[in-house]
Amino acid sequence: MNQIIKKHVFNQKGETIVEVLIAIALLGFALGSGFAIANKSKNTMQASQERYQAQLVANGQADSLKKYLSDPAKRATMDTRPVNYLFCLYSASGSLALEPISGALPSNCRTGLNNLYEVRVTKKSMSAPNPDTYFIQVKWDSLINTTNQDKVELLYGL
Repeated sequence: MNQIIKKHVFNQKGETIVEVLIAIALLGFALGSGFAIANKSKNTMQASQERYQAQLVANGQADSLKKYLSDPAKRATMDTRPVNYLFCLYSASGSLALEPISGALPSNCRTGLNNLYEVRVTKKSMSAPNPDTYFIQVKWDSLINTTNQDKVELLYGL
């Protein structure tokens, strides 16, 4: 009986080093793929959040512009300015920052968390059919794509 047990023990097969390495490689591939998918999802969600915040900034500028131009005196001075100006409106004070297009953007036209968003508003045309059409552009340094800026553009007619 002792010989049978020994024979049986010696005939058992165990995992070879090749099988263990293959299992480790498959496990590493599965974990790496899961990490890559989770990272891509996080980046997509962050880009969507940045774009949403920029859209809110653009909508805020459109609302401020509507409020600013509802005052007849301010509207009259705006209508006499040439089209080739860029500006932004300060939501809190209702004042206007105005610079020629060729000039630098006013420093107070940066808004959002840590001045993340750069706001540009330009008047598109002073002619019919809609003389009060404005182009609102919000640009920011993307946290995901660090090589260039991302932007949201809005055409707004009063």
